[in-house]
Amino acid sequence: MKEEAEIDSEKGRGLSKIKTTYYIESDDPEDRITNFINLIEKYCTVEITIIDTPEFERVVNIIK
Repeated sequence: MKEEAEIDSEKGRGLSKIKTTYYIESDDPEDRITNFINLIEKYCTVEITIIDTPEFERVVNIIK
């Protein structure tokens, strides 16, 4: 699996595109491979977090 991310300098910080590329070597039929990819994406916590953005909270504790 190969993941790529691009940063758009005109939009400031953050990602403008996330692309996941799968390299699969298999003798399985295409529908079985497709089902496997769908399963991976269904339970991918990173993808779920990006699509269904959680509330963001920042806590800073300064200890001297």
